[in-house]
Amino acid sequence: MKNKRVKMDVFVSLLLAIGLLGGCSKDAYPKEQNKFLALVKQGEIQWQTTKHTTAITFKDSGDGNIVVPVKINGLGKTRYFVVDTGAPTVVDISLAKELALRKIRDVTTGDSLSNVKSTPFVKLKSITIGDVTLKNINVLAADLKRGFGKKIDGILGSSTLTHFGVLINFKKHKFIISDGVKKWVSRSDKAIPFQQHLRAGLGPIIKCRIGDAVFPALIDTGASSFDIPLKAFQQTRAYKNHRYLQSIGQTSLGLHQVDNKVSSYFGVMDAIILGESLVVKKYPVYASKLTRDALLGRKFLRNFETVIDYPNHAVYFRPLGKKIHKEILTFGVGMLKKGDNITVISLWRGSDAYNKGLRVGDKILSINGKRSAGITQSEIFKMLNRRKSMEIVFKNSTGKHHVKLYKQSMLNMLSKTLTRIGH
Repeated sequence: MKNKRVKMDVFVSLLLAIGLLGGCSKDAYPKEQNKFLALVKQGEIQWQTTKHTTAITFKDSGDGNIVVPVKINGLGKTRYFVVDTGAPTVVDISLAKELALRKIRDVTTGDSLSNVKSTPFVKLKSITIGDVTLKNINVLAADLKRGFGKKIDGILGSSTLTHFGVLINFKKHKFIISDGVKKWVSRSDKAIPFQQHLRAGLGPIIKCRIGDAVFPALIDTGASSFDIPLKAFQQTRAYKNHRYLQSIGQTSLGLHQVDNKVSSYFGVMDAIILGESLVVKKYPVYASKLTRDALLGRKFLRNFETVIDYPNHAVYFRPLGKKIHKEILTFGVGMLKKGDNITVISLWRGSDAYNKGLRVGDKILSINGKRSAGITQSEIFKMLNRRKSMEIVFKNSTGKHHVKLYKQSMLNMLSKTLTRIGH
């Protein structure tokens, strides 16, 4: 999958695989698409209540993701899955081995950098989410621990949710699955039609328009922010008038490798139109050439109660307040853990990290007093996401340095940059 995903602010999340795994792209893998569809459309649904609705108060994993409890194969142990509408359902490879899940076949998958690999489909006898059970379903198996940490056992994605109506309310921490959405939708609610594509694991994709640019946008609870394709960004007034920030290095991470020649952009759009009805003005977005479809991530979705009617291919956005929350805070640094080492792979000019001397390629020796060798990728995510400040010891050609970093507003960084260059 070529979509840019993740999942925290672009710098916080740049370490997660963007679209940890995506379905087979129809364009890139025509021989695989029918196999993928046939595999994920399996299963039978059983409800434990006559209401055919189950509501879960979800947890925040510390990196901003929705985490829900599930039961696998009727066993008593509770497992924890991240709800990701922009991906297929995936079990961690260690869980697949622990439960001796039967391999069905391998399919071709790819990451955001178009790196391709073979990934196994395995059979689940059942997965229970609250009061609903799906039996005999096929899911992907992949290494998720690197990005999510030891406590996450899988991804609950659109290849499973496609059977249901789904309501997500970040403000109330509510995740609801039902056999329909009539109970949630009123006549005044405007439906936005969507399509489903393999490249997004059957995630819902709607039309997005910014100025003259029209492009698909994936509703993606696994992503952090609002990301758009670079080609679309280059058609906006913000780009044409040089009213944007540009990163040094890659602020998005492929599943298999990093491309240090890729930059990201940040700017404020005059107006974003979703479908034909929802207009959002003066909203900040990120852009990258790695982004194929725009991503409507959690920071955007938190402004709405989102109802996804998968069977009828319609989505409803109900505002949760009069004002759209637009603020994005960041340390301005991207880090990659490889072996025992943590390396700086990206920076925003004007950020606290940049102003205090960090540069791409610098080695992080410790964070908050903990040596890099003992810090996992998941812990990096959580520190970048949760903390307002952190102490870093890093090393470069000039020696060893100890700095304390503070989060800053991306909007303020943009404003200061534009003032400095005379805009």
